[in-house]
Amino acid sequence: MRTTILWVISSLLLLFAALIIVGNVRIILRWIFKREKSSTIPLVGGLCGVLGILLVPIRGAGKWWWVPLILDFNSIASLVGLILIFFKSPSQNS
Repeated sequence: MRTTILWVISSLLLLFAALIIVGNVRIILRWIFKREKSSTIPLVGGLCGVLGILLVPIRGAGKWWWVPLILDFNSIASLVGLILIFFKSPSQNS
């Protein structure tokens, strides 16, 4: 029963992550090729994908936790931005 619940939850998270990631890629490609501006959803697709992979009841699946973050370009940009803000010296913040 526990395995079934883990499969359902991880599948739903991975499906949701895939939808967000594909949507983000479409928005980015439309901006590059058609110059149509729109908003992407940062971190949501990547983090849902990470959680989905960590919950998959397959031994060794957890070692692939980083793949959704790579596939979701927004996650990479958002994480780099957060790291830069975090490590920015206090004198540069004002």
